[in-house]
Amino acid sequence: MKRPSELFSEADRRTIAQAIEKAGLNTSGEIVPVVAAASGRYDRAEDVFGLCLALAHAFRQFRLGRTSSGTGIPVYVSLLEHRVRVESGGAITGKLSPRDWEEVCAAAVDGLKEGLVRAIETAGRLLAPHFPILPDDRNELKNELCLID
Repeated sequence: MKRPSELFSEADRRTIAQAIEKAGLNTSGEIVPVVAAASGRYDRAEDVFGLCLALAHAFRQFRLGRTSSGTGIPVYVSLLEHRVRVESGGAITGKLSPRDWEEVCAAAVDGLKEGLVRAIETAGRLLAPHFPILPDDRNELKNELCLID
């Protein structure tokens, strides 16, 4: 299996960064796509929960919980497990329904590169009514694809 860093060309990364930037024009939500090779080692019992643990680790690693308004949201793709998960925290918790997050995940699984762009667009559209862009808003997280080889 190819590592995530080998799957995305510079052009792919720019396209995804542009999608994040475009979504950020309408929402103060900080959308961060993360693609991981795997979410656990699976040689220990606790790795049965690998995806949840890996997502929590990515949330900390990419500082999603440290936005001033608590509006960081990862779109986490695990290649080995063939899974996508979106996790909200802080201010976003409870504002969007599980069905909303399912819509974001469904967009992501429809072709990895194109799917991530659609997932970012979908997340931005769903976040905008609850977390509109504010006059004093500033981009707190980088508009880039995060890769975990």
